[in-house]
Formats: sequence, C-alpha cells, structure tokens
Amino acid sequence: MNTSRAPRRDSTPLIYTVYFLLPLCSCLIGTQLNQPTVAVALSLPQIAAASWILGVPGAISTTIVSILGWYVLPLMGRMPLEYVDHNSAILGTIISLAYGLLVNGLHSTIERAHLAAGTDSLTGLLNRNGFVDRINNELNRGARMGGILAIGFIDCDHFKKFNDTNGHLSGDELLIATARRLRQSVRSYDGVARFGGDEFALLFPEIDPEKIEIIIRRIHDQLQSMVKDANWPISFSMGVVVFKHRLPAEVMLRKADEAMYEVKHSGKDNYLIRIDDTPSEESLRQAVR
Repeated sequence: MNTSRAPRRDSTPLIYTVYFLLPLCSCLIGTQLNQPTVAVALSLPQIAAASWILGVPGAISTTIVSILGWYVLPLMGRMPLEYVDHNSAILGTIISLAYGLLVNGLHSTIERAHLAAGTDSLTGLLNRNGFVDRINNELNRGARMGGILAIGFIDCDHFKKFNDTNGHLSGDELLIATARRLRQSVRSYDGVARFGGDEFALLFPEIDPEKIEIIIRRIHDQLQSMVKDANWPISFSMGVVVFKHRLPAEVMLRKADEAMYEVKHSGKDNYLIRIDDTPSEESLRQAVR
C-alpha cells in the first residue's frame, strides 16, 4: 500500500522562460543601462517563481543564469569587462540566491502544512492521514449509533506507463480528473482520498450491503467512461470490503488493499466486493463473558 508523501510541485513550460528573461534583464538593465538595483529588483520575482515551482535546483540555476547575464556583453566583445559593476553583480547574486532559497523553504512549509491538515494538494482530496482520521471518526460514531461501513481501494492500471509516455503534466491531469469523477460519483458524506501515486480510497459510512454492488459498479462505469472520453489508455482495479463489525482502521485498510490487489493480479479493470464478518474485539470480549 502506498503511504502518503509530499505532493509533486505543479509545473508549467512557461516557467522556463525565466532562463531567457533573467540574463536579458541583467544584461540590458544591469550592465548596458547601468541600473543594477533595478536589474536585481526585476530578477527577484522571476527567481522566486522558479524556486516555487522547481525547488532548490530552480533557485540555484536561475541565480547562475542571472549572474551570467551581467557578463554577456563583455564575453561577446561588445563591452569592456571593466564597465561591469562587479560589486553589484556579486551582491545581486547573493540576494537572489538567498531569496530563492527562502521562497523554496516557504513552499516546502506549505506542502507540509497540507499533509498535516490531511489534504492532498494536487487533487484536494483527503490524504492518507486525513482518511485514517475520517475512518476513526466514523468508528467512534458507529460505536454510539451502530451502522455498517465499507472501504474501497482504487488503482489506476497502467498509470506508470502513461506517466512515462505522456509526461507528469498529463499524469497530473488524469489524477485530478479521477478525483473529480470520484467526488461526483459518491454521496456528500462519503470519504474520498488519494493515498499517493495513482491509488485512491473510498469510505462509505452507513452503507446498505445489498446496494453496495450497484454503487461500486456505477463508480467503475463512471471512471471507464471518463478515460474513454479522454482517450486515455487507463483502466481501474477496485477492491471493496463491507465491514459488519468495527475493526481497527489499519486492519480494515489492509483488507481493502488486499481485495484491490486480488483484482490487479486476476486481470485488472474490474472490481471485487467482499463482506467481512470478522467480530470486533468488543464482541469477542462480550462472548468470553
């Protein structure tokens, strides 16, 4: 079973334009117009954007590109080297790098806050921690009010091949679309989570065991329709367990995960529903008395 992890940073090809704009800014404004303060001020937002999206490598590489811009004209023989304000170039580089690393640190802090809050930042779904908390809340409520719950796992078949072939942006698009379709296919009080990678989880509190197959078949059909409309070579393996008695959250998650992997090992692109009648610890204690 996949564990939760920090979400991958969203990216866009437009961010790579800073590798052209930064040296242009340093060259034209810092060196040719001799306005180093303005050049550094205009460079900082660009370095911040690269650091936010590309992380530490973005902070370092854009800073290097920026300082190279100060020396483009001398290297091309268009200006004597002594015309370059070396002090401003060095000071601007230090400020830019420090600012980029600061922005990257801020972004990492926000990512950790998302995880701590129980939310997957890419899809907006619960993450593993949030999902486990939701299960425990339902178990506590069930201890007072009764009710049967079901837990399901969904795996995107062939996702790694799709991601490697079409790129991370297309992979993210698929994950976001899957999350949206899952939210649309369940009740407002059901739980939907992304466990990391291409694995999703569902929680159905107060579910009728006689209706669970209709619900799961509808969800599977909705996902198949989504990928067919988008022409994505993806299918979905679903494993669902209906629990008649309250068990520890990790035990229920393991059983649902095992059901999902049984589908994957028997041909994928299908669903499996199990009814689990394992007695709870409380029931066993009462039986002993």
